[in-house]
Amino acid sequence: MGWFNKKYIYKEKIFTPELSKIYSRLIIDRDNFDYTVSAEPKKEDVLRNLENAKIFINKIKPYVLNRIEQAKKEL
Repeated sequence: MGWFNKKYIYKEKIFTPELSKIYSRLIIDRDNFDYTVSAEPKKEDVLRNLENAKIFINKIKPYVLNRIEQAKKEL
């Protein structure tokens, strides 16, 4: 999480801080629901996280695809 924020949000400013908040929330919830015995996700939390994951993917996908294309050209 820290590396993503440092590189892509604050240093290179490729993505907005809003995307960092989405990413952080998804990681925190995933850790809580996977590793906390008593944690049980609520339906509305899961649906919110699914929507946020879609937003995150849609924001970074063009960047990732562009980087792949650039790497192919360098080969």
